Parts: sequence; structure tokens; C-alpha cells
Amino acid sequence: MNKRISIVDEITYDDVLIKPKYSTIKSRKNTNLSMKLTKNITLTFPIISSNMDTITEDKMAIAMAKYGGLGIIHRYCSIEEQSNMVKNVKRYTNHIISNPWAVPKNTTIEEAINIIKTNKVGSLLITELEDKQLIGILTKRDINRFILNRSFYEKEYFTDLEHVTVEDFMTTIDSIVLHKTTKQKLNSINEKEILNLCLQHKIEQIPIIDDTSDKIILGLITLKDIIYRNNLKNSTFNLDKNKQLVVGAAVGVVGDFMERASALVDAGVNIICIDIAHGHHIICKDAIQKIKQKFPLLEIIAGNVCTKDGVEYLADAGADCVKVGIGPGTICITRKQTGCGRPQLSAIIECAAMAQEKGITIIADGGHNGKTGNIFKAFCAGSSASMLGGGLSGTTETPGKIILKDNKKMKMIRGMAGIISNYNKNSKLDNTNKNIENMTPEGVEGYVEYKGDVKDVLNQISGGLRSGLSYIGCSALEAVKSEPIEFIKITNSGLRESNSHGIHAL
Repeated sequence: MNKRISIVDEITYDDVLIKPKYSTIKSRKNTNLSMKLTKNITLTFPIISSNMDTITEDKMAIAMAKYGGLGIIHRYCSIEEQSNMVKNVKRYTNHIISNPWAVPKNTTIEEAINIIKTNKVGSLLITELEDKQLIGILTKRDINRFILNRSFYEKEYFTDLEHVTVEDFMTTIDSIVLHKTTKQKLNSINEKEILNLCLQHKIEQIPIIDDTSDKIILGLITLKDIIYRNNLKNSTFNLDKNKQLVVGAAVGVVGDFMERASALVDAGVNIICIDIAHGHHIICKDAIQKIKQKFPLLEIIAGNVCTKDGVEYLADAGADCVKVGIGPGTICITRKQTGCGRPQLSAIIECAAMAQEKGITIIADGGHNGKTGNIFKAFCAGSSASMLGGGLSGTTETPGKIILKDNKKMKMIRGMAGIISNYNKNSKLDNTNKNIENMTPEGVEGYVEYKGDVKDVLNQISGGLRSGLSYIGCSALEAVKSEPIEFIKITNSGLRESNSHGIHAL
């Protein structure tokens, strides 16, 4: 036999079952699903939506964080589009909007209306042209005043409506209730005091300006956010230290990745995901180190890998968490096209052991095949979260329209290494790749049945994980990592027996 070649018998999820153990858990509702993903991020529900352009944009990221999970916003869009999606997530539960939408006074009213509609904001702060000092605010009431009387203004005041500016309709700073403070005291603002101001003056927004610098904008507080935050005290929302939803975003390893990372940090992203199919690679290491050098406190997910050497390599490069999985995804054909990969459960077991040694965590990425039991097996093997693409596809929150195909409601899903995804990315970035038709795709495109709201899918997963904990007598998912687990290898007959059989489906 050729000594250069080694053959190892390895396993994936459907090759095994978990041997049940004695349990004292009386109700699965009493189990705890929290898992620590990184030093600064704990997920109360350790499911992550994949950074695919048919899976995660701001709508999905908000839904995932509200359930206690995490959404990674894809990078197959412009830097501005991606950073704006991050801002939309961060604004969802704001105490203080640290980067409120502000436009110069010469912005046309038409442009302002478009900004408000596109970004779903309730108001715009108006600034001087050069020093960006606050001079007014444009609210929906001001805009409605313009829209309702548009024909009157066009006839009586303006000869060219395209040149009507926000300055013509804004509420001036003299008529605005302001709160003055310093940047250092921004997080210690008394919320009750702001609430009283809103009620006293019958207003909904209060701009915050720097007490030491004339009219320099520090943020914006809204009545809606104050009320909303007070209802979050007992929620499952995944919030950061500023009580904003936690959100991640993906960057590449070449081209504009540093510029993209900078914009995402400015937008308030909590974690960056290095998006590369083969993470055990020098360009992945270079990207991690460049980002860490500029943003030393920013946490990074890197990958994908499927070996302990890959985990060690990325951990030494500075990764805080590593994605594990080469080719197991629903729409991934990497193994078919390249012949490379590894059965997912064996990869998780080996990589988790190295991650624990290096003081980091891993994410089980792909291969679950829509089975909650497989997700639970990944946790028992040592993962700290599972990343789902196909499992969450077809839900209301995924990007794209619902279409009717064969009298069924469907939504599109596509692999990020597929031809359509790469064509879509290049066309959006105005970076036409003349050789796109010659690329070897490692992902496919297709349609899945519409599943309804993602919350319903997550509820099913949550129930399965809690039941799994009760079967092994463990009350907390985090404790599974130190719990003795016995995987039982099964035959094809055992796999058939594990699924529904002997009946005709309705």
C-alpha cells in the first residue's frame, strides 16, 4: 500500500445516534439553550443565519436577534448597502441612536423622502453644509405638510419643485427641544428625564448635541424607542451592552475588504465573518491580521475549515471563532467539484477539541439537512452554534419574492459559490467579470417551498434541542460540552428505522 495515502473511516450525522441516559428533567421548558459564542457575545438561542444573499439581510438579522440568535448579513452588495442594513438592525431597539440620519440643508425634499422610505426612518436631522452643525429636523409631519399641499406650494411658491430643499420645510433648531451633554456622558443619560421632556412638550424625538461644541450632533432619542426598551426587560432578545440587537456581517479577503470592514464597524457591527470557502489559507490569515491590527477589539469569525490544523491556524492568526464545514451544505457542491471535504460530524469532533485547547469556539456550518436532531448532535460533538442556510430558506424574512411554481409558494435559494450569485455580486458592484461563464461553480441554485415566518422554524428547533437535553439528562446546552456523550454507529437499516416508515404519508 502507498504509505503516502491514508484512509480513515469517518462519520457524519446520519451515521450515528446519541445513546440516551438517565434523566431527572421534569419539563423541557426548564432547560437552558444559552451558549457562549465569543468573549463578548452569548447567544440565548445558538442558531446563526448564514451569510448568503438569499438568507440574511437586515430583516432576517433582526428576527434572529429577537429570538436570541445571530444573523450574518451577506457581502454580495455594495459597502453602503451592507452598512445601512447593519444600521437598520442597530436602530431596532435603540436607546440612543448614535448615528442618526443627517443630511445637509441643500438636500432636496424629494431626496429626503426617498431616504426616509428606503431606510425606514422617522425623521432626518438637518445640518449646515460644511461644519455639519445641527440647524433643524425634518419629521414625517413636515413631509406630510409638503405632500398634502404639494400642488399649492408648486403653484404659489416654487417654480421648480426639484429644487425645493429640506431647509424650506424643516423645523428649525429654535423650535426643537434639545438635550446637551458630552460624548463621555452619553451612555449615562437619564431615560426618565428624556421621557418627561417628550410628554411635557408632546414630541417624539429629542436630538442630543455636544455641550462643549456648538450644535455638534451626538445622537437622537425617540419616544418610541424608550417605550419599546421598557418592554424588553424579560425578552429573549440578543442585545449588546448598548441594548441594541447583536448583528454580524461578512467581508471577503481581497479587494475592498478593509474598506468594507471599516464601514461595518462605523455602522455598529458586533462581529465580522471572514467569508472564504477554504479558511486554512494564507490569504485568510492575512485578512484576519489586517482587520485585527486596525480594530483590535473587533471579534472575528473565520473559516471554513474541517481539520484541527485549520482551527489551530486560524486561532493563531487571531480568529475568535471558526466555522467548520467543507461541502456539507444543502446547496454546496464543493465535494463533487473538487473531491475535497470531510464528513461533518468527524470534522466537528476534531475541530472542537482543538478549539477548546486554543480557547476559542466553533460553529457547525451546514450538513444538518433540516433535522433538529443533527443540530443537537453537533452541540454534543462540541460546537457552540449551528449556522443554517437551507434550514431557514423559504421563510418570510429571507430576501426575495414569493413566487408560484407548480401551484406552490416558493422562494429562491442559491449557493454563494454558484454562477448566479457571482454574477449578481459583480453586477451590483459594477465590476463585470468577463470570465464569469468560465468559473467552476461550487454551489447550485434552486427553489424551496415557502415556510412562513422564521420564528415558527426556530420554535421547532428550540423544541427539538430541549427534548434532546432531556434525553441525555442535561439541563443546559453549555454543559453538554463536558458531559460524557456516546455516539452509536448505525447501519442503513438503523437510519431507515430512525425515520417515519411503514405508513402512507397524508
